[in-house]
Amino acid sequence: LSLDDDGDVASSSINDEEEDRLLFIVDPIDGTTNFQAGLPIYAMSIGVVALPSSSSSSSSPEVVAGVIYNPTLGEMTSAVRGRGCYLNNRRLQPPQQHQSQQQLPPRTSILNQSLINVGFPIS
Repeated sequence: LSLDDDGDVASSSINDEEEDRLLFIVDPIDGTTNFQAGLPIYAMSIGVVALPSSSSSSSSPEVVAGVIYNPTLGEMTSAVRGRGCYLNNRRLQPPQQHQSQQQLPPRTSILNQSLINVGFPIS
């Protein structure tokens, strides 16, 4: 799969045997409970996983691409392994980390400032 500078598919170099080894994982409403409750925190998600073929030296599946679209915010985040991550076709840059930041514990939140989702609607 080849992408041009805008992140669009320019050409495909996947042969028939390799193409059959791609697994597309689709979640049409990622955040179903939020969607049903009218909360604008949901998205459509698609992942692409390359499955190892019998002739492959790799023995484990590898995530090769993904797209997440949030229609409420009008945001589409996409990434292709080795090509970077994009938000609405604008490349995202990873944050710069200083050595002092790497030694800090993970961020914690106060419970009353958190959104907690149990995964099922309560009536």
